[in-house]
Amino acid sequence: MEAQIDTSRLPILVTVLPPVFTVEAIDEFGRQLNLIFEAHGACYAITDATRLAKSTATERIHVSAGMDDRAARGAILSEGIIVSSPIVRGVITAYAWLRKKTNHPFRCVGTMEEAMAFTLVIRKANEAGAAPPAGAP
Repeated sequence: MEAQIDTSRLPILVTVLPPVFTVEAIDEFGRQLNLIFEAHGACYAITDATRLAKSTATERIHVSAGMDDRAARGAILSEGIIVSSPIVRGVITAYAWLRKKTNHPFRCVGTMEEAMAFTLVIRKANEAGAAPPAGAP
């Protein structure tokens, strides 16, 4: 299965991950993201991972490497990930602290509303030429 990518709100890019996200599907997802970034510039990424059933370490590393590469190239202005499990959110947040190339605001949340609120605060701050407020939603 492939990820669903919604470009209707660019520069906010919303992706819904499928229940099973294979390395091949991740590669195709990466190609699509690269085309979007090349055509439209940097985006505020929101990823809905609530349907993702489980993933292997190989798949997680593959996704992370691709996102780190895009982040290093300045293609990601912020990253919000939606995960329904509070335990998994904690693990993802801890992992994000360890990422080497995350040079953008990152938040792991439980709902689309929270992810959109976070993204809009970051976007507003960027458009005003200001740093995001401390503790932004």
